[in-house]
Amino acid sequence: MKDRIFAIDATKAFAIFCIVVAHNDYGWLGSYLYSFHIPIFFFISGLFFNCEKENDFIFFVKKRAKNLLIPYFSIAALLYIFWFFVGRKFGASGELNLSVFKNLLGIFYAQGGIEYMDWGVPLWFLPCLFLTSISFYFIAKLKKNILIFLLISLIFLAFITDSYLTFRLFWSFDLVFTSLFFYGFGYLFRPTYFQYILQNKNTPKKIIFAAIMLIINILFFLQNGKIDISKSIYHNILFMFISGLSGSIFYLIIFSFLPKIKWLSYIGENSLLIMGFHLSALTFIKFWVIIIFNQSIDFNTFESIVLALLQILFLLPVIWFINRYLPFIAGKKSKNTYFKKKIFNDKE
Repeated sequence: MKDRIFAIDATKAFAIFCIVVAHNDYGWLGSYLYSFHIPIFFFISGLFFNCEKENDFIFFVKKRAKNLLIPYFSIAALLYIFWFFVGRKFGASGELNLSVFKNLLGIFYAQGGIEYMDWGVPLWFLPCLFLTSISFYFIAKLKKNILIFLLISLIFLAFITDSYLTFRLFWSFDLVFTSLFFYGFGYLFRPTYFQYILQNKNTPKKIIFAAIMLIINILFFLQNGKIDISKSIYHNILFMFISGLSGSIFYLIIFSFLPKIKWLSYIGENSLLIMGFHLSALTFIKFWVIIIFNQSIDFNTFESIVLALLQILFLLPVIWFINRYLPFIAGKKSKNTYFKKKIFNDKE
């Protein structure tokens, strides 16, 4: 698309690469990446929420469903089929003897965790983002001061939910207080980002601001340790919010300095598909490593990074095929009329 913003796509490309690496690496690097890799996606989504354009609630819900829920259920169905016939029989899944029915139910429950979503745990993010955006619709038009107060209050509400809720809610709704915080501050950051960050490429103030955000991100991460929003593992919840927010802002600023790089933009544009399929790609890579080298993969930091690159490379043909012939899986409109003509006998 001609109207895409490269800095945003580049940031999303980096963030999805961080997610893939973090799911491979259980050391210090993976722990750090968890501090911002999910918050930054909620933050970017809020950055693109526009009150002036979102006046029709029904239209807004339909648009978000097309962009998030259709991809979710499409990818979930494909992953479940793969898991049913292949994934549940090998590796860690093969040892756990997980329920086929619970994992089928998990497609609709969408609460994360291997008990219900062993076929694709990362997909919890899409229904949660849908609920987050719908929830924010009702508070976005509040006065700025009231909105900021409400978003800060979410820290307390997230703490209460995390401390006293003993079960997971449908579509990870129990995580919405957390996700709304990042989504809402992304929305508040919108004027600053589009009017100052993108318009001023190399100003000293911008560089100093970015450096301050990075220092805050790292300091609060070191104080807090590894978090996992999908499992509601926050440790010090205030530190988690501060680290995630500052990290999101830092990386958004950093990638505004880059000149346009087509392949980076492409990865960012297709981050949804990478999020959905990267663990399946890892399964295939593990399989071939065992077949060819007769050994398993040890997830040290270097191998985690190499594996992440291989996973994304492995998925490029899949991404091309989906965009070309099944774009609805990626929440996109079809640009190809071949299948339409075949299926509907279109003689035009």
